[in-house]
Formats: sequence, structure tokens, C-alpha cells
Amino acid sequence: MATINFQCYSCNQILRVAADKAGKRGKCPKCGTALTIPFESSIPDEVPPPQKVTTRPPPRAAGPMRAEAVDDEPEYAPPPRRGGRDDDYDDGGDEPYVRKPKSAWGMVSIGLLIVFIAFCVVAGAHAVTILGDLLGTIGLAARSNLFMTGGNIHRIGELIFALVVLGTIPGYIMCILGPNKGGTMPLAITTASVTGVYVIMWLIARFAMAPNPFDGGSMTGQWIMMLLSQLLFCASIILFPLYLQAVLQARKRSRYANPMGAMTLAIVYAGVFLVGNILVYVLASSAGLSMGILWASTLVQVAIDGVMVAFLINYILLLWNVRALIS
Repeated sequence: MATINFQCYSCNQILRVAADKAGKRGKCPKCGTALTIPFESSIPDEVPPPQKVTTRPPPRAAGPMRAEAVDDEPEYAPPPRRGGRDDDYDDGGDEPYVRKPKSAWGMVSIGLLIVFIAFCVVAGAHAVTILGDLLGTIGLAARSNLFMTGGNIHRIGELIFALVVLGTIPGYIMCILGPNKGGTMPLAITTASVTGVYVIMWLIARFAMAPNPFDGGSMTGQWIMMLLSQLLFCASIILFPLYLQAVLQARKRSRYANPMGAMTLAIVYAGVFLVGNILVYVLASSAGLSMGILWASTLVQVAIDGVMVAFLINYILLLWNVRALIS
């Protein structure tokens, strides 16, 4: 049978294959290099036989070896992958790439991000109101113009606070557009509605009604409207943790976060705010702004601000954790 003799151009191994395999692809049996079988021999048939050694078994000669030609391309072992950026890619082979459908909870994730950013700004606005309260108390005790400066700073902080809370409504709307499981949609709708009413009542009380009684006004209508608006804000921050709890239960992630802690702080804040403001108003209306009432109202305001700061820190962390769990 006619054969074709040639040499592997990688390891110089001499190969011999049948003549009918000419032109086909094969691989070197020694080094595995892919080869194309030539049509004519490049090495003569007379290959010197290996020398025999009588004293010990002959070493394995690097003589001609038979190579079987194959029709398909040879398979290569992939090089070892390095850790790092290569791990971010997956070789899908010849299978077509299929884009995974977006999760229905993506709208909720965006909504929580909006609420998270808004409450971060709310925390900053609350810090401005605290600064205004401190300056106003110092100015009133020292009977200086610092009292008016503190009052103006307090009003600026309140305005930023209300407007940024208004900015949470688009986030609540995104939550409404998410899946309705476990009562999530009614809770989101209620939270958005209560927040909207809070902002409207606050703007009416601040800009459309008589001055605050503590600023020298004689009407209590503004004070009542401001109090009711703040209680509506408290209602919104009590309702939304219930929504977050329903979302975590629907996603089976309730064991990783507990919104009830934020809701408890919101309830405590609402109680302290209501009792404190009623107490300060009654004292100021009956006895005037004496030094004792001034420091008593300051202590009440410090208690209200302390609970609010604790709530905001807990609430912001909760929003971030819940968003990470459902993404």
C-alpha cells in the first residue's frame, strides 16, 4: 500500500500515512500539532533502522510513527484562565446569546433608589433646622439679633425638608407600578397620597395662613395646620416600612432585613412630636415666653430632633438594604 512520508514541522517527528489521506487534516501523535497531509513524500522510504544494543534493551527510537488522519479540526485544550477580568466573561460557544427578561421588581428598585436619595437630602435639611433652632435659642437667651437669624435658617430648612419629601412621590409611584403581591400596591398608593397631602397642608400653613403664634401671631390656625401636616408626614414614614415588609415577604427576603425597627422609631417620633408641640404651645399661650419656658421648649425640641435623627439614619440604611435584596 502506497504511503506518504513527511516530517512534523513542530517537533520534526517523521510521520507515515496512507496515500489516500493526502490533503486531509490530521494531528501529530507526538506533539498534537495540527497538520495538513502533503500529496507527495518529502522523506525517502529508506529510513536507517535503529541500532540494536545487546547488553540492555534498546531505547525507544524516534523512528517513523503512524499518524491517522481525521476529517475534523483537532480539538485544543483551552489555556488555563487567569483570575481577574477574564472571570467576568463566559464563553457561550456556538449557542446564540439570549437576553434575559428584566425583572418586574426593577421598577420597585428604581423607586426605592429615588426615595433613598430624597431622604438623604431630608437628613441634611433636618440638620439645617436643628442649626436654626440652636441659633434662635442662643439669640433669645442673649437678647440679640441671632434669634431672627436662627428663625430664618429654621424656615429655610423646613422649606427644603417639605420640597424634598415632595420629591419622594415619584419614587412611590415607581413602587406602585411594580408587582402587586401581599398588598404592596395599596400600601404604596396610600403612602404617596398621604405624602402629597402633607406637602399641600404644609405649604398652605406656611405661606397662606397667619404667622405662627410663637412669632407673635394671635391665631392658632397656622399652628394647628402645621401640626396636622407633620402628623401626616409621620403617617407616611410609618406606612412605607409596612410596604417594605410586604415587598421582602413577596421576594422571600424578610429574614435579611426588618423594617419594623424603622416603623417603631417613626411611631415614637410621632408621639414625641405631638406631645412636645402641644406642651410648648400651651405653656407659651398661658404664661408668655419666660426663660424657663424657653429652656423647656428647647429640651423638648432636642428630644424631637434626637428621635428624628435616629429614625433618619435607620430609615436610610433600611432603604439601601431592601433595594439591594430585591435587585
